[in-house]
Amino acid sequence: MIDDAPHVGVGDFHLGATTPTGDRTDNLSGVHFSTPDRSVVCSTGNNGADALVCSSSEVRGTATPPAGTPAGCDWSRDLVVLNSDSLSAGACANLYPVLYRSHILEFGTALSADSFSCLSDVDGLYCLESASDRGFALTRSGYREIQGNDRAPVALRGAASSTDTTSPSPTR
Repeated sequence: MIDDAPHVGVGDFHLGATTPTGDRTDNLSGVHFSTPDRSVVCSTGNNGADALVCSSSEVRGTATPPAGTPAGCDWSRDLVVLNSDSLSAGACANLYPVLYRSHILEFGTALSADSFSCLSDVDGLYCLESASDRGFALTRSGYREIQGNDRAPVALRGAASSTDTTSPSPTR
């Protein structure tokens, strides 16, 4: 379903602020966006990381960092980090900064940047990484992992063609 949604160009998504009330800077590396209600903010490519990182109160990673976390980690349990090797709830905010006050990814539109694709919908944000074909959904029901071959929720597919009304997540 992400591939079927109208895509927006990434040209407007290179701005953001380092704090929720800070001044916005333009022409930044990476891609930065938020959902229309600003409940989810996401950034790619910060600190040279080949990752999509989103912050949301719906993500509830572990309260403490796992063993092996680098010294000096500013642990944040409300981050989700997606790359071709892994998907994790909770991360070091100082290693994966997410910018604020970025451009809004309007409901019903998708954005593709590098190996990441995200769809903004009134029900939530759905993101996939192309090499691993996995990703996450951040919805009113919370955070969950998804796969690229999962069926989309009925609301995203349009009128139901059968009695199937409980599909877990979007396809690409």
